[in-house]
Amino acid sequence: MPVTLVLATPDFPPPEVLALNKDRGYHMDNALWASDPLNHENISLQNVYQQYYYNGDHRIEQSISWNSADQAIEAAFSSAQAGVFRYPVDGLSDATAKDVWWQVERQRPNAVRTLVASAKGRSAAQLELQKVLEVVKASFAQRESDLVAAPVSMATYESLEALLAEAQGLELKDAGGRCKALGKAKELKGELDARSAFQQCQAMAASPKPDSQAAAKAGFAQIAKRYPETQYGQRAASLQ
Repeated sequence: MPVTLVLATPDFPPPEVLALNKDRGYHMDNALWASDPLNHENISLQNVYQQYYYNGDHRIEQSISWNSADQAIEAAFSSAQAGVFRYPVDGLSDATAKDVWWQVERQRPNAVRTLVASAKGRSAAQLELQKVLEVVKASFAQRESDLVAAPVSMATYESLEALLAEAQGLELKDAGGRCKALGKAKELKGELDARSAFQQCQAMAASPKPDSQAAAKAGFAQIAKRYPETQYGQRAASLQ
């Protein structure tokens, strides 16, 4: 089932969140762990579990609480909108090949680079990984083609960034050139400036120090005021 588990808490900074999994024996090594010190969801001992099911384009499809009936959970994940694998490959039997494929499927850092390196050779695992690589290359080529042809926008620029980061190990020269050009586009200057400031405030907000969090809050307010028409200006306004 193509599902990724994401666990977030307001109580621990990122390094401690990862250690928590090991120290408490949660056995959730393949989950994605996150820390949100601003705690927009108001998580507390009285409001611990907040579970959402997201569809492929990151919209909330349905909320699933910790005490949802089994039928509701089964219906959510067996529906036609429950999602599909990014890189469907039939007939994988080698354990190593399946593990590498799954890392790529879940967009783990450097997974594509590992796939490219691991697919070289004639062993059983390498032959299966060559099948995976063909599917992955075709998918990335299509995504590259679509984004290179997409209009000038912040969404296009950030999608190219994400594509290039995920595709490390593949040569996507057209995507790299398009991303570089958009980074210099006059139409996106305000958007990019707002994003840079927003990311700086995010870094301060992630600090456990109250002074840094206060500075982040003030910074978000300034971004919202200075860049009201930009994507990140509007995001900053929503955080006040």
